[in-house]
Amino acid sequence: MSFVSIFIFANIMLWLKIKSLGDEHILCPVNDRFNEITLERFAIQPEKWKIITVGSSATSMIPPLGYWPKEYYSITQLGGTATTGIEAILRSGAKPKRVFIEADFLNKDTDKEILDQTFSKANLIIKKYFPIFRKEYSPIVYFHTIIYPQINYNVKSNESNESDVWNKKKDELGNKVRKRLAIEEEKKVPDLIIKTQPDIIIKTRIKEIRNVVDKIRNNGAEVIFFTLPLHPILTNDKKYQKWNEYIKNEFKDYKWVSFAPEKFLTGDGIHPTPEAGYRMFQKLVE
Repeated sequence: MSFVSIFIFANIMLWLKIKSLGDEHILCPVNDRFNEITLERFAIQPEKWKIITVGSSATSMIPPLGYWPKEYYSITQLGGTATTGIEAILRSGAKPKRVFIEADFLNKDTDKEILDQTFSKANLIIKKYFPIFRKEYSPIVYFHTIIYPQINYNVKSNESNESDVWNKKKDELGNKVRKRLAIEEEKKVPDLIIKTQPDIIIKTRIKEIRNVVDKIRNNGAEVIFFTLPLHPILTNDKKYQKWNEYIKNEFKDYKWVSFAPEKFLTGDGIHPTPEAGYRMFQKLVE
């Protein structure tokens, strides 16, 4: 069998595999490829997605796998920010009906490098028609996907007990946040810390975000901002509060939804549990 025949056969088999899977098979356990694969799958068929959530890894459970509605896509970026997803929507030409934007870590820089790579015209044409070249079907990623299949979460929980659980676990969650902050600071990577910046830089950044968000709304999408149920150790930080005040004031003409930590639990003070993520999404779309 010639190389060309093998190549064509491999692509046909991959197309059949793709057709047999739902939209939720995208999330890859190989974390160093997660961001690339998430953006790549969005970019290949942007017209398909009518409801889009953009944010950091903390948004990946909103809602959890197994509970994505039809035509829904989540552009979450590990260690990233919602502005990367916002920019992806604009570059793709997508026309979603609703866009939910995680507001907490918007101060982080947009990943221009991954966007340039993903939305290269030649790159998109090749990967659209020859799936064997897509990152999610590289041998290493595909092997991991087979060995570690995705989990469909059970979101059944007793909502009335959330406050009781929070009262029991808030100190434990606070310790997890402190530990993670200490690790990030030691690495000199201010992942969770709102960087100390002059007001003029903060306001300039927010104006830049305003410019791209307005474009999405002007294209016909309903845009809703939301804040995560972060532990008070983070939300009581003065830098966070200043950023939150500025961003909410700039986007006061947009709808906002907030989630209290005592009503929507997290596993580590930052990332919502599957149960909380499911209920958060229900509140967003109501």
